[in-house]
Amino acid sequence: MGFTMNLKKASLVGAFFVSVFYIHAAGAFCPAPTGLPQASVQRVVDGDTLRLSDGRSVRLLGINAPEVAHKGRSAQPFAEQAKRRLQALIDASDGRVAIQVGRQPKDHYGRTLAHVYFCSR
Repeated sequence: MGFTMNLKKASLVGAFFVSVFYIHAAGAFCPAPTGLPQASVQRVVDGDTLRLSDGRSVRLLGINAPEVAHKGRSAQPFAEQAKRRLQALIDASDGRVAIQVGRQPKDHYGRTLAHVYFCSR
């Protein structure tokens, strides 16, 4: 049973990294809709959550990254790598993103649920 669980986790982590690897290329095929509000990113919380300069926490729709260490829990495998990759994407867009709030605007933690588009230089 332990081997099966590890195999399942490994396949999920692999799928995550394949999606993150291609997310930049996908932007060429999925440009941001025109007229979206832009925001400045204060910090990257983890691989799927941003804190904006206006104080909002934004949970990226369509991405489910491993959890970083929090409240006494250790980080899940590849959590720090996911966070660093999202940080690199934010850095490449000069810290600015375009936000399209999802159909459900907030999650049960109060975070804004949104599609996030990286602003080109």
